[in-house]
Amino acid sequence: LQIKRTKGKKPFLANATPELPCFNFNISHEGGMVVLASEPSCVVGVDVCAVDQFGRRRDGSQQTLDEWMSLFDAQLTPHEWSEVQAPGLDDAGKAAVFRRHWSLKEAFVKARGDGLGFELGRAEFRTTRLDELSSRRSAEVIVDGTVNPAWSFINQELSQRHSVTVARGPPTDIVDEWGDFKKRFDGQSFDDSQWKEHLHAPHPEFTFVQ
Repeated sequence: LQIKRTKGKKPFLANATPELPCFNFNISHEGGMVVLASEPSCVVGVDVCAVDQFGRRRDGSQQTLDEWMSLFDAQLTPHEWSEVQAPGLDDAGKAAVFRRHWSLKEAFVKARGDGLGFELGRAEFRTTRLDELSSRRSAEVIVDGTVNPAWSFINQELSQRHSVTVARGPPTDIVDEWGDFKKRFDGQSFDDSQWKEHLHAPHPEFTFVQ
């Protein structure tokens, strides 16, 4: 296997097989987990967020959750902050909602390939719980005020402190200044119905490996 990186540091398989020419993958690690997701056709991004360690003040005392989150004021939209600061949420609830939104944003920009070169506050996420018995949520992304239906997202809590998102998107949205990764998708062609089938294919559950 030969793995390369784009200028934006997105890893990709440089010698994919002819049977799966568009195979791509993404990896994330934080807290106590490393997660990996792969896709045969869509561009994929994955992120695990495990926010539970906050910074310290100049006197050495630990910041409160609200103090720490204020450092990210521009990265979340007013709607997203309204969910994080919803009435009735204690600190654990606020941290869980923050983790969800941060994981969604990171998975999106990691799939695109530009990472933090993309201003996170430009993207707003609206989530919908898939069922009452699961922590899994689907999401839509609104970029610069416009819904982008070419993307799909699944977010879930893998533990009480790990929020994970898998993002699927179109190769046309790849940001790859060197062009080696984007070139992998040159021969791919789907009509609208075929693309929607790939975009909304069932997301398998994560398999835990120790």
